Amino acid sequence: MVHLDLQTTLYIAATCILTGAGVLALLLRADRHRMRRDPATPGTDTADQGLGGGDAWNARLLQTVEDAPMLVWHETPEGRITWANAAYRALVVQAGYGEPDTAGEMPLVHLFPPDAENQADDGPPGRVAVHHRTGERTWWFECQAQQAGDGTMLRYAVYANPVVRAEDALRNFVQTLTQTFAHLTIGLAIFDRDRQLALFNPALSELTRLPPDWLSTRPTLYAVLDRLRDMRMMPEPKDYGSWRQRMADLEKAATDGTYEETWLLPTGQTYRVIGRPHPEGAVAFLFEDITAEVSLKRRFRFELELSQSVLDSLEQAVAVFSSSGRLVVSNAAYAGLWGVDPSTTLGEIGILESIRAWEAATEPCEAWARVHNFASRSNGRQVWTAQVCMPGDAAGKLHCRFVPLARGATLCTFMPDTAAGRADRADAPALVEPD
Repeated sequence: MVHLDLQTTLYIAATCILTGAGVLALLLRADRHRMRRDPATPGTDTADQGLGGGDAWNARLLQTVEDAPMLVWHETPEGRITWANAAYRALVVQAGYGEPDTAGEMPLVHLFPPDAENQADDGPPGRVAVHHRTGERTWWFECQAQQAGDGTMLRYAVYANPVVRAEDALRNFVQTLTQTFAHLTIGLAIFDRDRQLALFNPALSELTRLPPDWLSTRPTLYAVLDRLRDMRMMPEPKDYGSWRQRMADLEKAATDGTYEETWLLPTGQTYRVIGRPHPEGAVAFLFEDITAEVSLKRRFRFELELSQSVLDSLEQAVAVFSSSGRLVVSNAAYAGLWGVDPSTTLGEIGILESIRAWEAATEPCEAWARVHNFASRSNGRQVWTAQVCMPGDAAGKLHCRFVPLARGATLCTFMPDTAAGRADRADAPALVEPD
């Protein structure tokens, strides 16, 4: 018979609280109580002893061990179970390894390996699975052990099924996420709160030329950036010290969700790199090859600049209005003739504002009233011309031409009546007014 007095119980309680085991360890240490096993079983008895003279608090602690929701049991140095609480005994029956005897007591059989706290069927050490005798069900537990002063072991196991289900759900989610990102052409790299690579897709390896097997080792963010620098897959820094500070700023900006930069690589490629924060302190980086896009924009910009240069070289004042009446193109001669330079104007210039400027700079003329009607129409338009008079010292004729363009746009040209202009228009057809 094993005795458990009040002093020993209080000592156990203090020890458990200091070691962080709390109530769970108290439950383990109470295995010396309530050994109500079959009298034929060695080391057991049907009498409750060591209750400290019926102390109510001691009895309450012992009852807590018996009714604990986790599994608690006691093993001798030889590995024989001498006591287990109600949860353990119930699992023996539930798993199909025994039935209650005639007295209602459940059998004590080994459900866990001797060193369960160090073993794991799947997952971290200490996680053990208990399978039903027929294999139709499985219970997961997190196991721990504590050695008593007499060499015996106090063991307990906490139900871990919710944790295992959550880990399985997370694993399935990550697999689904990985399969989804596997088809993206944008490289994705997600770093956890410790800045270790937690997730990446094949495009990341293709764009950065980082080996997949190396990425699978979960390198840190700085290790990835260092390797990109060594492989010349990021802008060449002027000096290493400033580069390290720039990378620290990069991480901070990505954490704040403000990092977005264009990397002009020494190889001639152009990458867009975006950093975005993720829950739990993680951060994600997106790598996109925009070389073709940048080349197209550069070519388009070159063509626009070339076209503008051609227009500015003309003596004729040229202006093009969109179908909505917005001035979209003009040349230097237009700005010099009418005193309006769209490049220096913050807002948009419409055809009504332009007509008012034309009217203010010329003698009264019916042509300007017809321009707005012509520009607002989309069908049945034909080329027409008109002549207007310039006032004051600038007296002379201004030859105007209005041409319909595609998608409802309108081209307006203005040529002052100079000797060169009259010679150029010697063979010009007669003026045609719109219908």
